Amino acid sequence: MKIQRIIYFAAGAAVGYLAGSAAGRERYDAIVSQLNSVADRAGVPDFGSRLADRTVDVARTATDAAGDLIDAAADKATGTVEDITKPKKASGKS
Repeated sequence: MKIQRIIYFAAGAAVGYLAGSAAGRERYDAIVSQLNSVADRAGVPDFGSRLADRTVDVARTATDAAGDLIDAAADKATGTVEDITKPKKASGKS
């Protein structure tokens, strides 16, 4: 049970680092290799590779969701600007 917690903590730390890192591919490969080594000793083969693949999936999903939110905000802003700049009709009353 304690090993599982350690693996989960290390995986979480690695995911956070990989998601926010600008260290490049060489460092990424080193982290995945270290994760695989630790996971192999714990009896979980290809853990680092599967975790890396899942991290990419999560990043793509987050990027898509952010793009959708930005599109919706842009549409709303465009509508607001059009409403503000639209000429008002004269009511004909004096």
